[in-house]
Amino acid sequence: MDDVDVMDEVEAPLDARTEAQIDAFIARSVGVPPPARVTSVRFDESQDRVVILIDDGCRLEIPRSNLQCIATAPLEQVREVEPFMLGTAINWPQLDYAFPLDGLREGRYGNDQWMKILRQAREPQLQKAS
Repeated sequence: MDDVDVMDEVEAPLDARTEAQIDAFIARSVGVPPPARVTSVRFDESQDRVVILIDDGCRLEIPRSNLQCIATAPLEQVREVEPFMLGTAINWPQLDYAFPLDGLREGRYGNDQWMKILRQAREPQLQKAS
């Protein structure tokens, strides 16, 4: 029996369709800017907000009450927040809960049901303002 060096890379040839898909993906990705990344995140207890600094120079502040699962979590667990997934998300390790940065920038603070509750809570405030 021949000895096989496990360090040798064995690569199966790709079919023409797969090769074409890879080529198309690479062509579409040329010139696409990399995703924004979180450079730092902290919980500002005095303002009851999560403060996120982003590598494009933006600063995002979100009231804790807007964030699903974080709104009702104990403060000692909310305080421990960190960049996650190479900076494309923020994570509360003690709560095992994370939010993607793109979603937060778009105003998505939870699932559909949570967002409906937030909209309903804002309706009276919007009516007073008009």
